[in-house]
Amino acid sequence: MADQTTGYRNTDLDRVREYFQQQGWTYTDSENPDSFQTGFAGISMEISYTSNSIVLFTTVGVSEVTASRFDEVLTWCEEFNNVRSFPTAVALEDPERDLAALGVTYALPCHWKHTDEQFRDFVDRGVLGLVNTSKAFLKEFAPEALENLPE
Repeated sequence: MADQTTGYRNTDLDRVREYFQQQGWTYTDSENPDSFQTGFAGISMEISYTSNSIVLFTTVGVSEVTASRFDEVLTWCEEFNNVRSFPTAVALEDPERDLAALGVTYALPCHWKHTDEQFRDFVDRGVLGLVNTSKAFLKEFAPEALENLPE
């Protein structure tokens, strides 16, 4: 509920769900009430409430990017982060599955209060940031996988 004097509302996961419903976007609740899964343009992501923040997160791993390419992925993430404030890209390595992967995260502190417009902008920028970063990674490391994603 908005503070009638300021127009600001508390930020929590229910507010994210409410916005998704208003937009007609689909999501799937998880067993954990503090998170749900969704997807845009073929990129799946989790949205969760953790440590008093709303966090959007995705992991992109494809068999073409083996663990031996971890240093390349790490360099790509460092270069990406050096020219952008948000979202944050991290290189992940899974030697057991022989994968180097990308993790992308975007967070909004919930102790800040936001107007509806500010909140919508955050969610929109976060979703778009995760999708665009994931697609940029695939374009660089696995263009054939990118071709299989919906628009």
